[in-house]
Formats: sequence, structure tokens, C-alpha cells
Amino acid sequence: MTNGNGRMEQAATALDERIDALFPSYLEVLRESLRIPSVKGEPRKEAPFGAEVRAALDHALGAAASLGFRTVDVDGMIGYAEYGEGEEMVAVIGHLDVVPEGTGWTVPPFEGVVRDGFLYGRGTGDDKGPIFGALFGLAAIRDLKIPLKRRIRVLFGCDEESGFADVAHYVTKEELPVLGFTPDAEFPLVNAEKGGMNMELLRTFHGDGAIRLLSFLGGSAPNVVPDRAEARLLVPSGEARGILTTLTGEASAKGWSLESGAEPGAEPDTTALFLRTRGIAAHGSTPEKGKNAVARLLLLLAALPGDGEVARCARDFAAVLGEETDGTSLGVPLEDAVSGQLTVNLGMALWTARGERTGEGVLDLTLNVRHPVTFTADDVVPILRASVERAGFALENVRGKAAVHFPVESDLVRKLQRAYTSKTGLDATPRSMGGGTYAKGLPNVVAFGTRFLDEPELAHQADERISLDRMRLAMKILAEAMVLLAQ
Repeated sequence: MTNGNGRMEQAATALDERIDALFPSYLEVLRESLRIPSVKGEPRKEAPFGAEVRAALDHALGAAASLGFRTVDVDGMIGYAEYGEGEEMVAVIGHLDVVPEGTGWTVPPFEGVVRDGFLYGRGTGDDKGPIFGALFGLAAIRDLKIPLKRRIRVLFGCDEESGFADVAHYVTKEELPVLGFTPDAEFPLVNAEKGGMNMELLRTFHGDGAIRLLSFLGGSAPNVVPDRAEARLLVPSGEARGILTTLTGEASAKGWSLESGAEPGAEPDTTALFLRTRGIAAHGSTPEKGKNAVARLLLLLAALPGDGEVARCARDFAAVLGEETDGTSLGVPLEDAVSGQLTVNLGMALWTARGERTGEGVLDLTLNVRHPVTFTADDVVPILRASVERAGFALENVRGKAAVHFPVESDLVRKLQRAYTSKTGLDATPRSMGGGTYAKGLPNVVAFGTRFLDEPELAHQADERISLDRMRLAMKILAEAMVLLAQ
């Protein structure tokens, strides 16, 4: 006679075996999606996040329909596949949009290259690999006709990297989950996410002085440590060589790369200097793991001779931020026992010329700030604003999302811990993180997988990849979690 535990073990084994059988099909569908460079683009009719993101959503819904699921396209903002019956719904939500590829790849970023047991491509781990893993996990549940009391809905988001407009739209039109998770982080699970904010530091230039700024550009997204930055300066021709020597020497002394060039300026007796720094990309939630090319270029400009606008701006920047990532000089070195330190990432820089004078314009620096869960934006923004204003910057366009914190004793956390431990035998103590997931946009949701703790964090970095063996295991964990939440 087989007892209840025995039946559960048999069902779990059958689920694992079914996922093994579906894995080749999963890999084929995932590689198809990876070939769609679904970076946010210009909105179009029925494609609010651009044509490529629209194509990725169409592909995902088509794949789900071919597996036999009911599918819904919610105005091109988000879509979902659903299985089961019942009044209540469990959600698994991931995203199809990706950050730009950046530089430094050893394989093409949008081809889905398989090499040495790994699948490479932008979106493999963040977040196409995991959400398609959940879809095929749901297919395994359906194939085995595992009894469920709740429906399971796999949602394909389209704006996670750029502001969550997709889930904001979803919650106004569709059913909300009673329980759920987003496979867009790490195992065992994340029950605490720092609050996140983007904001702009603006510095106005009047075109005064002998050295004037012509352009400045760096970064691809607020939540990515920029790996390249470029600037052009207009300088007196007689001083050009000396300025380049000074900047090159400063870069050499710091061990930083600096590429430079010179050409005749648009005004008499002037030279246009071109400057480029390189860094190392990292996720904006862990800026200490990267090397910020924008910050480094600004710090090099602090070595310019004299006290002109460009040098003053760079020196003021050095005083309030520089290469710091913990908010100390900004006056907000906050920390708590649940989620750790506040982090600051200088994600983007953009120069906009304004007025008629050469060098007249605005330098816009975009900061991505993540504060510990026991603090709020009101604990951060007023202090930060005062700090940057004293340094001559204006703080504008602050927008963000509150922190998320689910108690360890909650039913959601306990069931996800059980799913993880049943497949790995490992400790499932919840963790906190600085990264922001859809848990901030959809109620009753936490981040759960799919990176294991002994794997490197490659989201938003060159050569983003997943281990095929580890993803197969992750799919089994996700499927088990869906069953536990829906029974």
C-alpha cells in the first residue's frame, strides 16, 4: 500500500522525468526567443515597447499556444498562458525585454550559441531562460494531469527593464494572484527587495571659459554599470597638447584606460579633443562589481587645468559621488540587517546642447539608487537632494518603487522553501537583494530562482549565459513550486 508521502514522491519523480523529456523542446523555443533582440524601442501601434519586444511577445504566446495553453495578449503590454480550473490563480511572471548587449562579448549576443554545456545570449538568465522554463514546467504539470485547486498563469512581461509599465497596465485590467513568484533572481528565494529609484542630476553649462564641453555620452540603462563613456572638449589649440598630456597621465596613474584624439575645432585657434574611457559592466544592483566608465571620465576631467565650468563640474561630482557605490558622500550610507547597504549606480550620462553659445547646455547624469527595506524614499531623497544642490547640481525626475519584504513565516515563503529543498537537499534560508523584480509590481509575489548561489551573476553583462544542466534542475524546482502553490 502506498501512503500519501509515497504518492507525492512518485508524482515528483514523474514531474522530473517529464521535464527531462521536454527539455530539448524548451531549448529550441528559448533559442528562437534569444534571436529576437528585444531591447525597448520606439512605440508603435500595438507595439508599445517597440517592434522587437512585440516580436518577442508574439513568439512567446505562439509557443504557449502550440503547447496547448489558453493565451491572452493584454494590449501588447504583457501576455500570459494559463492552465487549470478554480476561482483563485497562482502567477509566475517573468520578462521578455532585455537590456542592450553592451560590449565585450566573445560570441554573438543574439544567436543563442551553445558551447561547453552553456547557452549564451542576452536574456538567457535575465529573464527569457527562466520564464520559458516555467512555461515548460507548466506543460509537464499539464501532461501528467496533476490535481490542482488553483489556476496557474505564466505571464510574459515586456517592460521590466525600463519601468514596469506592463504590470502597471496589467493590474488595472486583469485578475491578481493569491500567490506567485518571479524567476528573475536567485535561489533559494528572495523575500526582501530593496526599494529602487531612478533620478537625474542636472548641471547647467553657460559656455563660459576657455575649455568647453561639446558632448558627453555614456551608459545604456540606469540599472547597468556603464562600460564606455565618451566626451568632446573644445580647447585653445595652444593648450591642446598639454591638456591631453595631463589627462593621459592622470589615467595612467590610476590604471585606467583612456583613448584620445584631436582635430581642428569649429572656432578659430581651437582644437576639439575626443576622449573615451572603458569600464566593466555589472548589474545596477551590485555596482561595486563593475568599473564605471562614466564616473571615471568625469573624474579625469577634474584634472583639467584652471577653474572653468567643465573642471568645476567634474570636481563637484568627485566630491559627492566619484566612484562610490554606497552613498557615503551623498550623505545616505544607509544599512539594515535585513537587506544590507544602500547602493548607488551612475548608469547614464547625456549632454544636451542648449542656446546659441558653444558649450552651452545641460549634462544629465542618471542615478539608480537602491535603499534597504527598512527605509523609504523619504529617508533618502531629501538628504540626497541637499547634498547634490550644495555641489551645484539639480535633482529632478525622481521615480521609483517601494521595498518588498515577506516574512519567513508566510505560507508563500514556506512553500517555495519546500520546493527548493525537495529538489536540492540544501538549506533554503531566504535572502535579500538590491535588484528589483516584478515582486514590486504584482501583489503576493516574491523572487524565486533561477541562479544558484555558486553561479556567477551575469545579468546585464557580456557573455550572459546559463548552464544547461543547472537550468534543467531549476525547471524542476519551478514546476514543484507551481504544484505546491496551486494545490
